[in-house]
Amino acid sequence: MLTLPRLCFLIFMVTGIALCWVHQQIELVTTSYQIAQKEKALMELEWTCSRLRYRVLTLESPMQLDQKLNQAATKLTFRDPVRVVRLKASPKVYARSFTTSGARGLWEFLMRSAEAKQSEK
Repeated sequence: MLTLPRLCFLIFMVTGIALCWVHQQIELVTTSYQIAQKEKALMELEWTCSRLRYRVLTLESPMQLDQKLNQAATKLTFRDPVRVVRLKASPKVYARSFTTSGARGLWEFLMRSAEAKQSEK
């Protein structure tokens, strides 16, 4: 017959074994999840690597690009520096437009921008 100490020892052993089995199953699921994440990251890196290899293979030297431009006889024109206009807007305009409430403030800001563009022309 089982005595009380033997019964307690048996209950503790069964409980310990059950807890170890549950812990092992949790670790198994966690490890498989980590493996899936690493495989996904590896696939993304391989895809990026192949895309970058393709880019490197399709790059051309500056001399080849210059020769192609000369062969195409394309006339490239640059914008005249006199026609470039830079405006310095005061910070008050921006602060005032954002301190007004809601869509009205945004509407006023956009209208001022449109008026400034029209006055440039």
